[in-house]
Amino acid sequence: MRAVYADTRIKRWTIGIATALLFIVMALWLAPFVGGFIMVSSAKRDIEANERKILYHTDHTALLAACRQAMKTLPPGDYGDDVVGGKEQRRLPEPIRQLKANYIVLDRDSFHIEMGGGFYHYGLEATSQDTPSPGTSGKQLIPGLYYYAEDGRVPSPD
Repeated sequence: MRAVYADTRIKRWTIGIATALLFIVMALWLAPFVGGFIMVSSAKRDIEANERKILYHTDHTALLAACRQAMKTLPPGDYGDDVVGGKEQRRLPEPIRQLKANYIVLDRDSFHIEMGGGFYHYGLEATSQDTPSPGTSGKQLIPGLYYYAEDGRVPSPD
């Protein structure tokens, strides 16, 4: 009788260990998917919040004036991290710095402010005149200032 009882305890213990190991392996296998989903969901919320800030809570007139000032005073070129996080940032007018852009492309006729990154980009384009420059697309915020998104979507104000 004791041998049967001991065998049953060993079987239960073995089944318990096997179940725990299976659970751990499944958790480790699923962790990247769950973590990735959480990160993407969080990033999407942050992007949408920033898009709404740009579209509905930014002084577009002041931003356009700042972009036009920069078109006149800064040398044309592609500005990456040097502008956004470095010494060149001080040269940008305050309304542009407040956007915390990832990338800026500047020439004499347009000022392109890009945000986002990876798989989704959005931003603004300011033109030197109140008419769109060739290739400008997206939602006109005021004459001379346009919002664009890779997917063409414009978030609602809510």
